[in-house]
Amino acid sequence: MKPLDVSVKYKLANGYLLPETAKLVPSIYVGGGVNNISNRWWKNKDRVNTGNYGSFNGGVEFRYNFNQKFNFSYNLGFGYFATDNIDRRIEGTNDMYLQHAFLLGTNF
Repeated sequence: MKPLDVSVKYKLANGYLLPETAKLVPSIYVGGGVNNISNRWWKNKDRVNTGNYGSFNGGVEFRYNFNQKFNFSYNLGFGYFATDNIDRRIEGTNDMYLQHAFLLGTNF
């Protein structure tokens, strides 16, 4: 199964909170998905329980528009899995992850 994520994103530069023509465009998102966990990057193949796991996801994004065509963005995402046994350690709370991304993009 391939990973699947369904999220709702709210852009704060929507004309109500910030002008639509703002250079800095923050947004927030929340959703859920299915993640495929593999162990192909580790020499010790007993490090994770491989398989497909559901998660609840959310985060913030800050996009800076250089001009009408190009932008730079930073994305901070958080995921909360529906299980506590992905990393083969059961310690009372479900497994979680934090993800950072720096991107160069184009505006359409």
